[in-house]
Amino acid sequence: MKKILLGISVLFLGVVLVACGGDDTEDYQAYLDAAGVSLNAVISDPDNVTNDITVPSGLGNDVSASWVSSEPGVASVGTANDSGLITISINRPENGVGDASVTLTATLSVTNADDEVVTDEWSIVITVVEKPASTAVTIAEAREMTSGTVVTVEGVVLGQSGNGLVAIQDETDGVGIYDFNYVDELRGLVGHKVQVTGEVSPYSGLFELANVSSLEDLGASTLPTPVDLSTIATWDAENLISTQMQLVTLNNVLVTVVDSYVSTSSGYEAILLTVKDVTLDQELNFRYEDRVSIGDTTFLEAVEEGDYVTFTGAVMSWYNDPQLAITNVDQITAGSKPELSDEEAVTADLGTVNVEDVFYEAGSFADVANITTDNDTTLVWSFKDSEDADNSYVDLTTGAVTLP
Repeated sequence: MKKILLGISVLFLGVVLVACGGDDTEDYQAYLDAAGVSLNAVISDPDNVTNDITVPSGLGNDVSASWVSSEPGVASVGTANDSGLITISINRPENGVGDASVTLTATLSVTNADDEVVTDEWSIVITVVEKPASTAVTIAEAREMTSGTVVTVEGVVLGQSGNGLVAIQDETDGVGIYDFNYVDELRGLVGHKVQVTGEVSPYSGLFELANVSSLEDLGASTLPTPVDLSTIATWDAENLISTQMQLVTLNNVLVTVVDSYVSTSSGYEAILLTVKDVTLDQELNFRYEDRVSIGDTTFLEAVEEGDYVTFTGAVMSWYNDPQLAITNVDQITAGSKPELSDEEAVTADLGTVNVEDVFYEAGSFADVANITTDNDTTLVWSFKDSEDADNSYVDLTTGAVTLP
């Protein structure tokens, strides 16, 4: 009798254990079902997707989600960030191509009490809407519009060239986008084509769009080829306006002035240079403010008068007159003294000779004995009119000037 009772007890225990195991499996499946239901609210309008989507990699009850896209070129699944969120980047079809249908699938998984992984799948079909027909005008056309006009332009982001100012350029011209609400986003889109809507707002000769109302990233593009300023004979506002807020290059230019100052109102420090193309005998100002992040400025801070530097892909900014700016420290590097013909050497050296021409007391028109030139040009002084009686007040040998 005891043996029979023991057998019944063991059988009963086995039945109870199997029943409990069955309940566990159903509970974990319920977790997966609940996770799937929660995902139904993640994409609010799956039939009208125009922007990136954020989805979770983890859900309640320790359920994890692994995502795949049926069309990675249209909806690309990224990796989870520190918060466990995944960005699905949306690349809308071009206008006229038509909308794209994409299936997003999440493999849901959870580990049960027996260390077994229980999985299920949840999926949704989204419609990625094609890009709208562009209402943008060219930047050259926008430049003809009056101040305050709201306009949409498209161009490639060149980088931040000034405080709150980012340059973009299309095939026709360049423009500065001035809006602190968008400057950080634009800084992250260098080399991308963007569409920007804002108000025409010229400032000190610089064509700008301000009060930006919309910004759309149109995808990766190619930076424009810089304009070689050696092809422009005269570096004044009239001749350089065609390069405003565009990429430019200056090879082996001489640094003739180095200056700096600290703003008393804002506290930022500025580095100012004047550089000269000795073959063209043309000068241009450069300005950098440390409130614009361009990387390690060690080289820039060490530049001295007499150095030769090269600017590659700098931005032709503007403040009443042309003014070079850089968006990255790599855009200014050490240059070298160019090889000059005798005629170019004479022209370059004459441009470095400073002569006083107005005197209210005795003095010197130049330190004749100590004048040196970069290209070893020999200076010979003479009077423009050898018969002028006033020549007697000037000693060409010493540079001394006396008064009558």
